[in-house]
Amino acid sequence: MRDLRGFKYSLESLQKKCDWDLRELTLRLAHINENFATQREQVDAIDGELTCMNAEMLKALGRNMVIDIGRLCIASGYQMHLHQRLNSAETHLAQIERERDNTMKETYRLKKYTDGLDEHRDDAMNEYSKELDKAAIVEADDSWLRSSQRRIAI
Repeated sequence: MRDLRGFKYSLESLQKKCDWDLRELTLRLAHINENFATQREQVDAIDGELTCMNAEMLKALGRNMVIDIGRLCIASGYQMHLHQRLNSAETHLAQIERERDNTMKETYRLKKYTDGLDEHRDDAMNEYSKELDKAAIVEADDSWLRSSQRRIAI
């Protein structure tokens, strides 16, 4: 690799800012994914409770048992409460999912942008390296010409 100590990338501050923003978005996305997984577990738990409740009620009705109206009211109230909790949890899950999707889109957009900046920086470094090569060739030619003129003068 060629020594490029004199290379100054004009968009370096923008590139660093985009890298920081990308790291921040990536961390935010990880946090959102954790929230999503937790909320998904809550939805599944409530759904499991509701499924058990419905199965118990059907089992009781299937046995042709005498149904106590008071117990039926309590069970129906609890079932309604579980439905409300499930709807609320699913709504919250959908909200987290939308936030996750938007953050993923923004992360992808910023990643493409930073990749473009990286490519631009690499192109600029290659161009700088070519300029150094040209300068070295010109200096070598000048040195050779000076040394050949000295030999002719002698």
